[in-house]
Amino acid sequence: MQTIKTTSVNFLDKWQPLGFIGSGSTCDVLLVQDIKTQQKQVIKLYKSDLKASVAEAEAKMLLSLNHSRILSASGYFPSVVLPQSEDQYPVGGEPKGLPAIVLEWVPNGDLLGLIQSFGSLTETTARAYFIQLIDALGYLHEKSICHLDIKPDNILVDENYSMKLADLGVAMGVPKDCLVKGKVGTAPYHSPEMHLNLPYNAYQADLFALGITLFTMVSGNMPFSSAKATDQLYSLIIEENFEEFWAFHEKLKGSAFSQTFKNLIESMLCFDVKKRLSVQQIKKHVWVVGIVPTEECLIKLVTSALNKTTCAEEVKNVQKSCMDEELLSATC
Repeated sequence: MQTIKTTSVNFLDKWQPLGFIGSGSTCDVLLVQDIKTQQKQVIKLYKSDLKASVAEAEAKMLLSLNHSRILSASGYFPSVVLPQSEDQYPVGGEPKGLPAIVLEWVPNGDLLGLIQSFGSLTETTARAYFIQLIDALGYLHEKSICHLDIKPDNILVDENYSMKLADLGVAMGVPKDCLVKGKVGTAPYHSPEMHLNLPYNAYQADLFALGITLFTMVSGNMPFSSAKATDQLYSLIIEENFEEFWAFHEKLKGSAFSQTFKNLIESMLCFDVKKRLSVQQIKKHVWVVGIVPTEECLIKLVTSALNKTTCAEEVKNVQKSCMDEELLSATC
């Protein structure tokens, strides 16, 4: 049940700390186990210099969401009192109450780690993941919410090796006909208009970042360093010199990309925002509506490839079996 608590809670009365996940500019993230339910959870503890209203606003946004491909929140505590001893807890110190959001825990790291383990994903596997992500992003956009920090690091991998869009720390509600000023998120995933410090369409900024993420899944490399005219690779996109752009990346990858994949990437990463595809156009694109592995087959593909003791021949056999009709499904 998703709730906002109004009372203070003592950290060690409710959770057993299991590990320190990471730290950002506004929060510390911890893996814990709920003492009562024994469930593993993630606690996002906001730092003391952050206004409580900012934490509460993010909590209300997260608690309003209900989508299988978006990391879910189950509660918000305006005041979590930390233990005094630094030996007991990584962010210890003097007892004080800090705002905290309780998030679901997913066990298999993030998409960046998955890409690094594989080198690159096949287009079929990447398509399955991309469909999950465009569905999650479309859901946010329908609720007039823009994520504004989409990247592989902010996409988590659940127990079934499916995607969970996470980290809505800079997400904001944006009216459909409004432009946004000011850059947030991660610079290598910014759209050209963000780099130019122009007012920008935040919905299209999300889709541009998702296009970079898709390219990275299939290529194993970023398409360019920065979406600027001064960037050698992005300048090829601006000039619509796609032949040279793809020649460079196919040589780097050591194999070719499908024509339909190329067309989708070109349509998502083009310089002119008016020429970029919408969520609905992306969902209907010929590459997106291709064949995808079923959930069962996706698990087999990923786990066999990640298993260091599985020989290359066994991985090929799993891939071959997943080409059977019963293990594949067509998207609508």
